[in-house]
Amino acid sequence: MTNRLCLLLLTAVLASPAIGHCAGEEACVRGEPAPVFPAAQAGIKAHRFNTVSSHEARERVELASGMTVDIHHQGCEYFVTTFRFEGAGILKSDASIKASYQAAAELLRQLGHLKSDPGFDLALAAATLEKASRSAQPLAFELELPVAGDGTDFLQSQVKLDNAGRKAASGFVQITLFKGPL
Repeated sequence: MTNRLCLLLLTAVLASPAIGHCAGEEACVRGEPAPVFPAAQAGIKAHRFNTVSSHEARERVELASGMTVDIHHQGCEYFVTTFRFEGAGILKSDASIKASYQAAAELLRQLGHLKSDPGFDLALAAATLEKASRSAQPLAFELELPVAGDGTDFLQSQVKLDNAGRKAASGFVQITLFKGPL
């Protein structure tokens, strides 16, 4: 009798809608992340790409200049790529937010000169950040700016300067590009 009761409970649990939903969960709309950079090319000293899950990956690129770029690929319904640049000389110790926007634009342009496939037009994103730095509008971190010319309607790319600053002997700038929902 006890075996029948256990079998009945196990059958009920397996047939539960919550369990079925988890097992049959839809695949990610974005697809699996792919590296932005090929493993070997001029201007890159070291490259590493690690898949975290079917919709998330981390990439680390050490440029010949000594700067490192950590790239976080993420998103399922949205296509999201975050670039974190670190190295000496990225920002002066007293850099204003305007100077941070200008540095972010220049860093994206530098990446654009390498062979890369980020899924975004880096030159247009750089132009958007630069235009914002020249605007009379007040600047702040985390402003989501539409990137004119990169995408259409609800799939238009957006760029935001997440943060920038100094730490010890080096500086950092973190930029996120995203579009969606896909």
